This record gives sequence, C-alpha cells and structure tokens, in this order.
Amino acid sequence: MVSDLNQQQLQTLKKAALRSVWVFLLLNSSLLLLFFLGNTEFVFIALVIQISIVVIWQLPVFIFHVVYKKQPILISIYKAWASYRYVIEQVQWP
Repeated sequence: MVSDLNQQQLQTLKKAALRSVWVFLLLNSSLLLLFFLGNTEFVFIALVIQISIVVIWQLPVFIFHVVYKKQPILISIYKAWASYRYVIEQVQWP
C-alpha cells in the first residue's frame, strides 16, 4: 500500500511538472511571437521575469531537495518544475 501511495504521488508530481513545462513553453512561445510582431519592450521585461523565476525560485528549490532532503535528482527536478506553476500564479505581468 505504501508503494502504491508513493507511485500515485509520483504520478501526480509528474503531471504537475509536465503542466508547468507546457505553461513555460507556451509563455515563451507567446513571447517569441510578440517579439516578431515588434513589441520588444514587453518581451524583454517578461524574459527578465522568466529568468528571475528560474534563478531565484526553481534553482533553490532543486538544490534544497537534492542537498537538504537527499532526494533523487529526477524527483527534485519534478518538484522544482511543479513549483513553477505556483510562482507564475503570483507574478504580476506588466
């Protein structure tokens, strides 16, 4: 039973991480489209926000899970990407 619960939690974590990756790709694809349409000021601001989220939020989450909690790297990657969705919900886009 414990193994089934862990597998279910892992599958939920994978789904959340995959959704976050899709949001990341969709957002950056939209920024690329805006860049080609000529709205460069907004694109640069949004890219700075994206880079800040990765460096200030996702990297420390990953390092915390690998170093402090001693979790496998793949699980730490899933957790970092899953947390991306919650950060994006908090960002106030210009």
